[in-house]
Amino acid sequence: YQKHRVQPPPLLPRDKQNEILENFPHLDWSCESFTFQELVEGSCIDDVTMKGLRDQFGVSSWERFKEKDVLDMCCPKGFLAHENVHHAVDKQGRPLRYVSNEYFKGWLHAFQASKLEGDSMCEEYTMDEDSDSIA
Repeated sequence: YQKHRVQPPPLLPRDKQNEILENFPHLDWSCESFTFQELVEGSCIDDVTMKGLRDQFGVSSWERFKEKDVLDMCCPKGFLAHENVHHAVDKQGRPLRYVSNEYFKGWLHAFQASKLEGDSMCEEYTMDEDSDSIA
């Protein structure tokens, strides 16, 4: 694990987190949670982008979301959406995952974490060494 450790991206600054949440002016973030449909209705983000996020994250229109979930979905590459996030994307667009087990605690490229943990998902990610991206 240690030889595959990567530096975690920096935490998304609070002002940038607020900018993301401002795209949903119709929602009161002090409430418990919202459905995806409620996020879409009145959002400043266009429907195509919102549907793309829904498909990318595999969520239903009626699934409930909290502030941290919205930050996870809308976080730009190269940042951690919030302090408790366990998945991120580096500046090059490669998925990262926080791993915590008896041998290791830290960040790895997701494909490497899956490979080391014997996940079948590791077959989804193969490094294209020439382009430095996930194929």
